[in-house]
Amino acid sequence: MGCRLTALVAKVTYPHPMTEKALEPAGRRLRRDPGEKSASQPYGLVPIYATSARKFALVWIITIALCFPVYGITAAMWVTYDAKPEPAWINSMIHQKDVMLDRRAKKGHRLIIVGGSNALFGIDGELIERKLHVPTVNYGLHAGLPFRYMLHRVSKKMQPGDTVLLDPEYDLWADGSRYLPGAPFEYIFTYDKRYLLDMPLPKAASMIASIPLADWKFEKRGHHEFENLQATAGYNVGSMSRSGDIRVEVGYHPQIVTQYPFPWDHDAGGLIALRAFGAEAKAKGVRVLLTWPNYARPVPDIPPQDKVPPDWFSRQLAEDGVTVLNKPTDTSFPNEWFMDSYYHVNQCCRRVRTEELIALLRPQFGLPPVPQKPTGIFLVAGTQHHLTDGNLFADDPGVRFRYLRTEDPTGLPALTPAQVAGLVREGMPVYTDSEEAGKLLATAGLGQQISATNRVTIAQWFAKYPQHIFCLATPPDHPLDPMWKGVLPPEVYKHLAVDAPMGIVFGSGRYASHKYIISNKRDAYLQTSLATVFHQPKMLPTWVDAHAWARDGGGPLAIIWVDYGEFVRITRGIAVCVIDPGIGSVIETVTFGQGPDVETWRRYRVVESAPASQP
Repeated sequence: MGCRLTALVAKVTYPHPMTEKALEPAGRRLRRDPGEKSASQPYGLVPIYATSARKFALVWIITIALCFPVYGITAAMWVTYDAKPEPAWINSMIHQKDVMLDRRAKKGHRLIIVGGSNALFGIDGELIERKLHVPTVNYGLHAGLPFRYMLHRVSKKMQPGDTVLLDPEYDLWADGSRYLPGAPFEYIFTYDKRYLLDMPLPKAASMIASIPLADWKFEKRGHHEFENLQATAGYNVGSMSRSGDIRVEVGYHPQIVTQYPFPWDHDAGGLIALRAFGAEAKAKGVRVLLTWPNYARPVPDIPPQDKVPPDWFSRQLAEDGVTVLNKPTDTSFPNEWFMDSYYHVNQCCRRVRTEELIALLRPQFGLPPVPQKPTGIFLVAGTQHHLTDGNLFADDPGVRFRYLRTEDPTGLPALTPAQVAGLVREGMPVYTDSEEAGKLLATAGLGQQISATNRVTIAQWFAKYPQHIFCLATPPDHPLDPMWKGVLPPEVYKHLAVDAPMGIVFGSGRYASHKYIISNKRDAYLQTSLATVFHQPKMLPTWVDAHAWARDGGGPLAIIWVDYGEFVRITRGIAVCVIDPGIGSVIETVTFGQGPDVETWRRYRVVESAPASQP
């Protein structure tokens, strides 16, 4: 049987006698005797065995398998989105926040807030740090980033004794579409390609495979950095506080929501990422808390059962070692309290929301709870609010913060002018530092009296900033007290003593040797990068403009911009912005007028107005 099978194979494979010539490779025979072909003796064929087909398929499989890593490595090295403003904005924020975490690393027992832009705009980390005396960094980023990525960034920085406060947007739990082309996708491929190695292989492969062919172009890194700062000036990174909070006001754009989009998928990407993070945090001795995100109240109102997350989700959080501090309705506010998104609360809402969060955090850090009976009320009003020593009340946790509004405040941390009038008549101390509040209170027969103020000398103010950068702008005819001479570098003082518009950038401490001065009798316009002035190429890109005009040039007027965001505008005096060079942001702005000192804050006590005198 075996001999018959062998003969059959030979017959099929070789259609003519198996001579030595027939066994030669076909290519060699064709080259040697091309005229040998005849009808009875066709050219010999290369034998094809079953094993050859298997080898052929295996080679193709191996080739394809090798091509994808080569494609992926090439894409990771070549594709960048340096010309896109939003990825650059994300990168600037992450750099700033990493510096903040590193600065607090030796202090230990840090509080790290993790979430998207609802945390970035809506929780005041600096306020938490100053009231609880806990080193705090608001690591709120961009809600388009995968929740897995946010946790990945923090996991590299957290250390034993830290507390992580999760504040993710509702749609962060799904986490799926965030690996598709878009700003976060572009950020990873431009500024953090190493993350591709830390991702699950299917996710990384999916990201690489989804790169459009049009994106295969080379961008010179850093070429667009100042263009990108200008394009994202609305979300100005120069306004970042020392704890990572972006302090900007953007326009109000009403957006209606109809429900709380709780997660419904047990295997959602964000939940899977949290399980792994929870296990890592437990192993490192890190505590994990959760607060629900700032979110617009659904309109129309929804049934109570739709205002709570699914039971299985709450159980899952507990299994992952997460302590939930509040309810979704506790961080849900009227649409009018937001800015350009139903996740972005305005500055006043941020204050009252953070104060309520602080009350929940106090027991978590071994502090006594806030007194049940208020010791005072502080009112915020309008849309703007600035943290100062005068409205901190760090030593009086009994002071409640309320948003002064004219609409029904039921169920909200808010009061109407009429309700404030009732509290004042009952003897409750009520304070404010808002001009907008004064206008609303007047409608209820209330006025304001100065209850406290703070003044510091020019020397005391500058002494607070020993390793910083100052940007100064002044119109002509500016007052100059003799104390300035002992505070400023001689060259800066010499120019400031001249009665002319000017812009000046100079530094203290390690930055004191470099300065940049522009002075002109009619129109002084200073524009520069801090890295250029201070010869520090690795300094975070920060662009400064200081423009001052004399009367015949359209003034008197002086304006200071940092990263294309306006920080001060004056018609008289000397305006100074303090810039922290490590994070490239403005941490204080003051206008000095006549005399050797400056008022840094003022607080009012709300009182009943005196009745108008009868004619």
